[in-house]
Amino acid sequence: MNDAALDELLHSITGDVGRDLARRALNVENAQKLLLSIHGTGRVYSTTFWTDGRGRLRRGRDRVPHQASAPGEPPATDTGRLRATVSHVVATDAEGVYAEVGSGANPAVPGVKYALFLEQGTRHMAPRPWLLPSLDAAKD
Repeated sequence: MNDAALDELLHSITGDVGRDLARRALNVENAQKLLLSIHGTGRVYSTTFWTDGRGRLRRGRDRVPHQASAPGEPPATDTGRLRATVSHVVATDAEGVYAEVGSGANPAVPGVKYALFLEQGTRHMAPRPWLLPSLDAAKD
């Protein structure tokens, strides 16, 4: 294989490597969305807060009780906002074709700031991993 053909193989989104990477990125995205659809087994509580259509947090009447995730489980869905921001993009840079998958990976779908806090936890909350487990779940 000559240098031009190798360069095309490694740097083309539409080449064999790019198409395979796009397929795998979609598998990981789907695994993330599936993990973010699981009901929690943690604490049950009722809240008066909700998110409006523009993503703003509002206070209103009591809502249906929410069952949170337990530490170590993927985050339990309440509004579905995190799951809605999960996307993937396949692009190229100087090193070749790459994929980004997760909340806000695609610039057309803005992410949420709390996604990484859920994955890694904080000093007040144990991790609710969903990014790394999605890689295992999406393996061929």
